[in-house]
Amino acid sequence: ERSRAALPRLDAQARAAIYRLGVLTGRDPQALVEDRLPPARIPARSDVVPVGLRSDILRRRPDVRAAERDLAAATADIGVAVAELFPKFSLTGAAGFESLKTDDLFGGDSGRWTFAPVVDWRLFQGGAIRARIRAEEAQADAEAIRYERAVLTALEEAETSLVTYAEELTTKARFFRAVAMQRNATRLVRQRYEVGEIDFLAVLDAERELLELEQQLVRSDRQASMQLVALYKALGGGWEAFEPQSKHPDAKTRQGG
Repeated sequence: ERSRAALPRLDAQARAAIYRLGVLTGRDPQALVEDRLPPARIPARSDVVPVGLRSDILRRRPDVRAAERDLAAATADIGVAVAELFPKFSLTGAAGFESLKTDDLFGGDSGRWTFAPVVDWRLFQGGAIRARIRAEEAQADAEAIRYERAVLTALEEAETSLVTYAEELTTKARFFRAVAMQRNATRLVRQRYEVGEIDFLAVLDAERELLELEQQLVRSDRQASMQLVALYKALGGGWEAFEPQSKHPDAKTRQGG
């Protein structure tokens, strides 16, 4: 009865998760209830994750790529500001008609053209321009620090997720062995009860311990799947697209980290 008492709360959590999935996929919260509510096994997953080179991780992470583009834009702004220190040359011209008589004002001989070079040099704004250059350099330094932090954070999250996923797989394997041994022990306890060597309380204790281990195995299996999702996120996802590069001599393919 204590085990049955946990079912309503688990059913509510399952429905809440299905409603959330419906919203995340842009549909009505009830849209996935019919397909997802029936009990099903946890989806199978591969224990081997082709991580590849660290450069692959950094190319996949959108936050790292955004930080890199911000840094590139900031350094480009420095060049624009420095260019303001140099004079700009342009050639301007004027065209018109000139004649002493109105009759031949628009004749071919009355046309006049003038060209003159123009120099635009913000010499007396040099202080303001240099201040702008210093500001752009400071902004570039800030973007460089943000980029470095994004890279280090990406590597930290990837390494942490790999280790966590690997350890959870180890935990699951140990629970699996524990369940197998407890099933065998429960079978032996039942046999002893049937021949009258022990009372029924020993059978109940063995079955209760088996149920607890099975629940821990299911929780570990679920946690392993959740850790794989976290690993997928930390690696930027889509590592299949980079799988050929993981065959590079310097690449590492990890089994659970």
